[in-house]
Amino acid sequence: MIRIGMVGSGFAARLHMDSYRQLGMSGVSVTAVCSKDDTLPDFAKAWGIPKDYGDLEDLLKDPEIDLIDISTPPALHKDMIVSAMRAGKHVICEKPLTGFFAPAVDADGKAVSRALMLRKAEDALAAIREAMEDTGKHLYYAENYVYAPSVQKCAEFLRRRRDKVLLIKGEESHSGSHAAHAPYWKLNGGGALIRQGCHPLSAALYLKQVEAAARGEDIRPVSVTAVTGNLSAALKGDEHRYIAARPVDVEDFADVIVAFSDGSMTQITAAMQDAARACLGSHDFRGFMSSGRPVEDTVRTLTVSEWSRDGAFLRYDVTGSGFLYNMVRILAGTMLEIGKGQLPADAMETALRTRLRSDAGPTAPAHGLTLMRVQYPDFDTEEILRSL
Repeated sequence: MIRIGMVGSGFAARLHMDSYRQLGMSGVSVTAVCSKDDTLPDFAKAWGIPKDYGDLEDLLKDPEIDLIDISTPPALHKDMIVSAMRAGKHVICEKPLTGFFAPAVDADGKAVSRALMLRKAEDALAAIREAMEDTGKHLYYAENYVYAPSVQKCAEFLRRRRDKVLLIKGEESHSGSHAAHAPYWKLNGGGALIRQGCHPLSAALYLKQVEAAARGEDIRPVSVTAVTGNLSAALKGDEHRYIAARPVDVEDFADVIVAFSDGSMTQITAAMQDAARACLGSHDFRGFMSSGRPVEDTVRTLTVSEWSRDGAFLRYDVTGSGFLYNMVRILAGTMLEIGKGQLPADAMETALRTRLRSDAGPTAPAHGLTLMRVQYPDFDTEEILRSL
């Protein structure tokens, strides 16, 4: 029996716990969880974890833990991995493993050199490798994309037929980040490329390894070309109603081409948007309605759904053809939970698809809820007067 200690109680930690549960907890037991978040007690109770710790050092001292499962912001990964191994624990770590964690622009307003970023990332990897060699403990990188059925089927074909792959194209672009650290380089180590693009990139590198092994070849990356940018920065005013992403110092778009030594290539595209965008247009909002107010037609059309900062406050603006009972409060509550990592990034799409109230987030408090204006369709005044 492998006894596991979870580190983190957010979105990724819930994914890991759900995976353990799907395995039937066969051969594993999650016996403790560590987090500094207020959600720790509820997380432990929800998943039936007997012990919870507010400090990593206390978790690492627990003699009943064999393996540490790390699901925290990337900036914390390296130190946690090294500490866990030095404490005699094996480690599972979420993506990305490590990177460069500091503002992307220095105090003089100049972009930090990519050479420095690479050197810092290499130093972190060296520290992890040293801890592995010193302790003999194992590190398992939690990149799940390579186990996707479609990727595994491709790998099966390559092993059987020993075919040559000339071009691999992959994309990971979804409706919003579930993590509050996502907009900041110092916490996340980058933007769309490292958050989303790492998944299809890992799959592409994996498939080229499978191909190389099947054909008895040595295939390695020889060059990387990337174009990154903040596409949403070109939007002005209410144009943000369609794409509400507002990264602080990371990219919201990346297109990368990796060339391999055999002449083949892979192209990876990644983009970040905001969960608010998912509910634009006409949808059945039954899942975002409180009970007690029966309504036959629950389809509504939203033309504006946008978050912004107003001083120390977060402001959510929404315009629509009409609203169901508590609909706006539930929309806001759902998106806030996504932002805090308490709901998955696709929670909005899921609730719209299933139309189940249980798939949406909590009803946000009514404090601050304000009706700004009511717009009526144009009327023919003369026609109305003639009808009187």
